[in-house]
Amino acid sequence: MLTAHPVCNSCWKRDSGSVSLFCKNSHINSLSSSALAQPQNLSWSARCVRNPWSEITRFNRQAFAQTKFSAPPRSLVCNSTAPVRPEKEVCKNRRAKFDYELTDKFQCGIELKGTEVKAVRAGEVTLQDAFCTVDNGEAFVRNMHIARHHSAHAYDQHEPTRARRLLLNKREILRLRGKQEQAGLSIVPVRLYFSGSWLKLEIALGRENKQHDKREAIKTRDIKKELNRITKLQY
Repeated sequence: MLTAHPVCNSCWKRDSGSVSLFCKNSHINSLSSSALAQPQNLSWSARCVRNPWSEITRFNRQAFAQTKFSAPPRSLVCNSTAPVRPEKEVCKNRRAKFDYELTDKFQCGIELKGTEVKAVRAGEVTLQDAFCTVDNGEAFVRNMHIARHHSAHAYDQHEPTRARRLLLNKREILRLRGKQEQAGLSIVPVRLYFSGSWLKLEIALGRENKQHDKREAIKTRDIKKELNRITKLQY
């Protein structure tokens, strides 16, 4: 059985269609084998017919536009394959925002020994007196105190305040060095945290606050505390 498509008599223009041969007498959906055996009894014509899928596509678009979703369709949601790593803060430099006016922030890895990683996981680390420098194209964090691990041997112990290399790319190191030399900014360690199983150090460029700026910061902090206390008492 051969399916014969109906002729579109209203479409004579070439509008998203295709030129095909159609049987003028085929008002039925199929032709029998006996009719195909006598093709001289059938009259054929070449006409441009409208693409039948265009109407369906137009209807689907209108229906989709009028549909109200309670949540975006699955096809419109960006399915990222990158895993979301939970963050766990280890320690924080609480005087960083008090002593410096922080601007740009960077997240970087840090080169540690095995005993240092164990001590950091135990929380035996502080950033109170730590600072960062750029020497010979490498960035280092200095004076970050990591306590000696109690279960390590004496020959395998680390120096608590040794210089530790920061894992930054060349462009970031050049930017830090330029800001440090030209603008007179300092590189301040802000916080140390775990991103999944990776240890990260957040550093920031900062300008040192003057004494009157520190007094103003103390006043602003005290005013905010008092306002919060009054608000809690009222409600």
